[in-house]
Amino acid sequence: MADIGDELDLRPVVEFWRDLLDRDLASDAYLGFGWMAVASRLGDEDWLTLTEATLSKTEGNFEEPNRVAERAGGTPTDPRSVRILTHLLSGEPKPWDLQRIGAVGLQILPDAVGETARDLRERLLERGFFEARGS
Repeated sequence: MADIGDELDLRPVVEFWRDLLDRDLASDAYLGFGWMAVASRLGDEDWLTLTEATLSKTEGNFEEPNRVAERAGGTPTDPRSVRILTHLLSGEPKPWDLQRIGAVGLQILPDAVGETARDLRERLLERGFFEARGS
């Protein structure tokens, strides 16, 4: 099964995404970009930067938050991944998505440092992931 983006030139999509982030749109306008987590040809550098910026505008809400968490978990030492998971935990995910987001958050918490680690730990604890106490 092909991933989104396998057949496409994603440069125009990335430019469009950046352009939308420069606009002051309602947060709902950005929710669909959660699907970009499955675009395997979109490099991590662009994906992490754009996803983090987008989640800031949506107050942590995104379509496919479980897939976003999974992709962020693939780069556990990048502070943007930690902040992405923190944003997702601060949003309003469905309970079944929250479980996966929290599990990924617990997996990457040991690699997190400084303020990003503290913020992720706090969000995990607020959401009932008490295993974060020992990390």
